Amino acid sequence: MRKMRRWKYLKRLGVVSLIFMFIQILIWTIFSSEHENEYKSYSAKEVIRSMYQIWGNGSSPLFVIDTDILQELSLHKSSKQQQTCSVLCQTKQRSITMGVIGTSWIKTKFPLHIFRQQGFLAVDGIENWPDVPDGQPVPQVSTHIFLQHPKYQEPSIHLVVFYDRADGLWFSQIHMPVTDIKFGSTAGIFNRFKLQTVHVDGTSFKVPEKIHEFLDEIPDSTFIECDKERAKEFFYKYKKDTSEQALKFKRKSRQLISLGKQVLDSIGVRFWLSSGTLLGWYRQCDIIPYAQDVDFGVWIKDHKSDIVPAFEKAGLSVKNVYGKVSDSFELSFQSGDVKLDIFFFYEESDHMWNGGTDAATAIKYKYIFIPKIQIMLDNFLDLQVRVPCPTKPYIEANYGKKWFEQVKTWSWKESPANVKQNGVWPKEELDTMIQIYE
Repeated sequence: MRKMRRWKYLKRLGVVSLIFMFIQILIWTIFSSEHENEYKSYSAKEVIRSMYQIWGNGSSPLFVIDTDILQELSLHKSSKQQQTCSVLCQTKQRSITMGVIGTSWIKTKFPLHIFRQQGFLAVDGIENWPDVPDGQPVPQVSTHIFLQHPKYQEPSIHLVVFYDRADGLWFSQIHMPVTDIKFGSTAGIFNRFKLQTVHVDGTSFKVPEKIHEFLDEIPDSTFIECDKERAKEFFYKYKKDTSEQALKFKRKSRQLISLGKQVLDSIGVRFWLSSGTLLGWYRQCDIIPYAQDVDFGVWIKDHKSDIVPAFEKAGLSVKNVYGKVSDSFELSFQSGDVKLDIFFFYEESDHMWNGGTDAATAIKYKYIFIPKIQIMLDNFLDLQVRVPCPTKPYIEANYGKKWFEQVKTWSWKESPANVKQNGVWPKEELDTMIQIYE
């Protein structure tokens, strides 16, 4: 009962915080819109310069991540000329996006009081830190800060606070409708990046060291959370397996996911959690302890011939190679007593599918998924991985409407809701279509 009351209290506190933040942002939005016609092209330069002057040399440096400015920077050579304004004066946006690295578990002290003393309008968005073990106090952190210059009402500053999470730099979603915002319509995560100082338009400021790589990450940076309330409901219905055998399998599976991620990331092959590994993430935010293996999905268009050599170099041995790149391709690698299956997916006009092969009979199987998916980033066991979205139809395609139920007996060629036979491999192709290694 105490836990329930505490949880209800935290939820109410969170709602009140969001309402307060919403009111402040509403005031900020109305105030800025009243001065829309007062915009002057050089104000972006002056606003950024003022930000650095007031911020000072704190332990968390400011950096510019505004896409318009970064794109302009990538097209212009750095210049120290005081009389030109070739980059900063080109932006006509109502806000400029900047970033700063925060510290999780501790509410980072940002010098907002100094900005307010200088006449800035400052709004600080506060949220609960998402990764807190049950029974632990929930710290609050700054997530998005909005600043408005007392002289130049536009462009305002949207300061995104990044946190070290899931092997990357994460920022939260703004949980309310806002316009002219480039970061925050959804949560996101980036690979960690270094900063460099640039000198343009007579102004010095920091930006990501590899601008092109940062910009290229943006389209695929959307981050979603596993549903912790659903996981609690599942473990309330089915007691969590804390046996030594279960913990050992989960530990080995996490290590294999981490290694598989390192290998595929190193050669530029995008993957996502699939099959039983995905079900564990979606249903219980954890690895299913009685699963037999780890499952990845990969678009066939992203296949590379150096996948096998890269895994072998990392110490994993090839166990199975089924099918061919043009049809029902599948790779399996062995790491100790845990296997990694990589299923390759083929896209059709209105659906996608992956194949399977019965080594004993040479029968081919097809698993159909509707609708087609996008892949988004997630924190799974403190690893930055991808999951298919929308996720529920993907899960239901494999496991049917009763996916929430715990099923420990499973046949890969009979149990899935979306499986059907897809012919037989010709006898003359068996040696290449079915390769099994000991």
